[in-house]
Amino acid sequence: WPIGLVQVNTDYPFKVGNNHQVLVYGFERNGRRVRLLIYDPNHPARDDITLDFDTSVTPPVFSYSVPPGGDGRIYSFFCHRYQQRQPPPADQIPPWVDFPFPNPLAEGTNDIIVANGWLGLLRIERVFGNRFNGTIYGQRMEGEWNAGTRAIRFTRFLGTDYEQLYTGVLEIDPATRNLTGRFSGSFQEIHGGVTGEASYDWRAAPRLLVDGNGWQTELRLHRLDGDGSVAGEMYGDAVNGRWDHAAQRLHLTRSSADRNYAQEWTARRTDGLSFAGDFQEVVRGVRQARQYRWMAFDRR
Repeated sequence: WPIGLVQVNTDYPFKVGNNHQVLVYGFERNGRRVRLLIYDPNHPARDDITLDFDTSVTPPVFSYSVPPGGDGRIYSFFCHRYQQRQPPPADQIPPWVDFPFPNPLAEGTNDIIVANGWLGLLRIERVFGNRFNGTIYGQRMEGEWNAGTRAIRFTRFLGTDYEQLYTGVLEIDPATRNLTGRFSGSFQEIHGGVTGEASYDWRAAPRLLVDGNGWQTELRLHRLDGDGSVAGEMYGDAVNGRWDHAAQRLHLTRSSADRNYAQEWTARRTDGLSFAGDFQEVVRGVRQARQYRWMAFDRR
């Protein structure tokens, strides 16, 4: 039987999205040395991924290899008990949905941004040539971008003597060389005209891709206020909720045409613009016990 393993690279709460499940489908043994043959969903076309260790060493030292040039140490593995399950009928499998990448600099776009752990909206209110203006986190913003280099820069105005300068690049798909709709970079603080040495990461996207129990959609936010209040849409329904900055947790209520039915969604931000959590149905005001997994991310 194949063995499912969870590859654990980190226990840092905002980086747990780096951990993922892999599958052992075979092994080779030479004396006390063991080599496991690994299927890794991050590298679906590879059949040469291995995990090596020596059983004569206590504790054993694991070496995870994705050749060429992908060697790395693994902190720990956990084995999952395998259970055989019959796949569902084809007509019950959620369809694959392909969402086109929207233009993050189009007028009227509300880009979801996270900068140094702070979640908010970057609103593009007006575009003229290669320049644009609007708001970021509710404060005035002005910027420009270079179509040739894909470089972007904009300034957030917070007061008479305090600004933040954001620089970055519009990302492209390395395979198709097309724009992905995402952009990222770093920002610096400017006090009294003097630019600080420290820089902080940021990234933004016009929407998040959502997988809720296998059903895919987009999450678009129309409002994210300073008090954490959130409003947007998902699966064609309105969602309202709250962003808890201290806990880095997003709470959403998905409404429906049926007043007796709703869904409560919660997730923790794992890294960048990636979220993972669960949702529950609420029937006639009663939260149901069953939980369903969901994820949101700014890339496929």
